[in-house]
Amino acid sequence: MPGVGRVTAARLFRRFDSHPTLLTYGREQVLVRLKGLPSAEALVQRLYDADVMGGLSEEAAREHAMLLRSRVAVVHPRHPHWPARLEMLPPSERPFLLYVYGRADLLGAPGVAFIGADQIPEAPFEAAQQILRAVARSPAAVLTGLQHGFDVAASRLAVGAGRGPLMVAGCGLARIERAMRPAASAAVAAGGALVSCFPMMHGPYPHDDRERLHVQMALAEASVFAAPPPGAHAASALEWGAERGFSCALLPADLPSAAASAERVIADLAARGLAEAPA
Repeated sequence: MPGVGRVTAARLFRRFDSHPTLLTYGREQVLVRLKGLPSAEALVQRLYDADVMGGLSEEAAREHAMLLRSRVAVVHPRHPHWPARLEMLPPSERPFLLYVYGRADLLGAPGVAFIGADQIPEAPFEAAQQILRAVARSPAAVLTGLQHGFDVAASRLAVGAGRGPLMVAGCGLARIERAMRPAASAAVAAGGALVSCFPMMHGPYPHDDRERLHVQMALAEASVFAAPPPGAHAASALEWGAERGFSCALLPADLPSAAASAERVIADLAARGLAEAPA
């Protein structure tokens, strides 16, 4: 519905089982439940307009059928695979829908997110790979982004270990860059999945990477950051996550510190069942 964003959609979805259910309430009751939303009166008027809602419902049904034919699952807060950890996000950033191609059940599985920039020093890169191998040998899921450099290397390592990663895109699934499609296809073929909180034809836009990172972190039990450079979205996400109580580990840029950090991270993840215990 034009003009209805994720916060409004989520409020409607949480308060009413369906549109027919909403219509059993009086308009004033619905207005009270939507108190504080912008243009609530205009929204309620549209919700009670049979012609408007009939057309929107038909359009939504056509789009959903197209997604099903493309084997894309639309995961919503009442879906069996909706990840409860997304509730950790503030309402303004919490997705209302997730679009998933591949194994949607990975969304709720315990997992570890690996986050790094396009180019990072060799020491944290090697340390991140060491941790990822330990995670891949456990039942935990591996979560990566869907960008060049670190994400591609991490996803290939997971696939090589026989684990299809969950790759979180910063755009709609239909807008994934052509050069990234081989890595994405390999992840799905290995039993992983692609997931996006953006509509299929959205983006890519650079500013959406911040939101993608927050969703990736919320989908995981823990996040490992490979020396994000100052000013990068990943560095901001690390600070943001630490302030909100997310489990975050930072791999420093120099070799001795990165190697020692990797050992500590693996031991901590192993104690939580998220990695194979060190020998």
